[in-house]
Amino acid sequence: MKTISYSNRLYLSELESQVIKEDIHLYHQMVIRSYRLIYHKNYHGLQINSLQKKVKSFYGTNDYLPLSAIHEAKALFKSSSSLHKLHVKKLDKQISRIKQKVDKTRKELEKIENQIQQLIHKTREGKQTKSDYLLEVQILKPTLKQLKSRKGQLNFRLNRVIAKQRKLTHRVPMIHFHEATSMTIPGRRQGKYSNCIFKYHLDEDTLVYRSRQQEIHLPIEFQPHSEQLKDKIKLPHNTAGKAVAYQIMDKGKYFIIKAIFDLNEIPIHTTKGNGCIGVDINVNHLAVTEINKEGNLVGTTNYPILGYNAKQRKHNLQGIIKTIIEDCAMKQKDCIVENLDFEQAKSESLYQSKRRNRMLSEFAYRQILEMFIRKGVQWGVKIEVVEPAYTSFIAKIKVTRQYGLSIHQGAAMIVARRGMGYQEKIPRQCQYFASTWKQMKQVFKNAKPTEHPLLSLIQ
Repeated sequence: MKTISYSNRLYLSELESQVIKEDIHLYHQMVIRSYRLIYHKNYHGLQINSLQKKVKSFYGTNDYLPLSAIHEAKALFKSSSSLHKLHVKKLDKQISRIKQKVDKTRKELEKIENQIQQLIHKTREGKQTKSDYLLEVQILKPTLKQLKSRKGQLNFRLNRVIAKQRKLTHRVPMIHFHEATSMTIPGRRQGKYSNCIFKYHLDEDTLVYRSRQQEIHLPIEFQPHSEQLKDKIKLPHNTAGKAVAYQIMDKGKYFIIKAIFDLNEIPIHTTKGNGCIGVDINVNHLAVTEINKEGNLVGTTNYPILGYNAKQRKHNLQGIIKTIIEDCAMKQKDCIVENLDFEQAKSESLYQSKRRNRMLSEFAYRQILEMFIRKGVQWGVKIEVVEPAYTSFIAKIKVTRQYGLSIHQGAAMIVARRGMGYQEKIPRQCQYFASTWKQMKQVFKNAKPTEHPLLSLIQ
């Protein structure tokens, strides 16, 4: 797994700063040109024999900068293509949900129209009563008008989303680049210094940057993982994991350099034989529940995600995840995390509160899962991902009342049990009404609101 080590602030002379800024600007132009060539090659059939030679000859430089720019341009194109597919998939789901609402509204319309036709037929036969008249005038006709309006709005929304999807499918958007502030040079495992342009002299703690005009010596100190970085550079020539990539970032008055390399993984020392720790991920908190090897409850904790903006919440979340993984490492228990998808919740954010929408839009589950995996690698803790289907519902039925847990804490317990291989069976008194948890949930949903669903099942 890749990790990052940051350097100290580098305050350079005006001449050296200008040299680096010119290289960053040239590199950024190469990235833009490479991306556009790749884009037209994939979507418009542009014929290119050698992208490297084309970019190199256009700017008249050596191979190092063009190869790095092409590498980043390919990564940008791949990410933009994946994002485009995700948007198309999201629109497909949205169209499907709107069509379901249209069908439901159409059926309700047909039902109301049939009732009105029955009343009209009753009137022609002279059998209409006062209650029939009031039903038609006060309930059926206003409801019919409301349903027709809703159907028109849904059809308008459906046509708009279909047109948006058709436009997005026929024309894949191109990335709009901003002003260049950084330059990334991939590493190489051949050679002494693990990089083509940056040379890290370990004995002098100096990083030499080979620009197009001159060599710039940078007194540098990397933190964290500085010792692991030095060990990577000391590896023999052409050894797997020796490559170190460097990213130089222009911060205005100073520069910062990031070293990116493979982290030395600690051997896994946790096991399911001691039990597991399950994590239920929510927008505003993490619910953590510990179970023993028999699957019984040991303890539970709630960790609120604090902060007024995304950066504060991310920093707070990193501390929470570190605490959870350290606890797993100390107790030698695997960490079980649920595999979530917030796309549907985000697509429905139009109808929620402003604060919840902001928190949901800033909530990146993949980023949280990556935090768990990274900390697990550093502490030798195994991270396992399980499907979260019906965990909250099962917890509500089986464990919340028994152990006095909240829904989220119970869901974390079910996640942990699922990670250990336990299967939750439907209670015996409910097996007559449902054979699967999906049917069970539907039965509870259809129960009367004035009585407890379980009582309605037993009776």
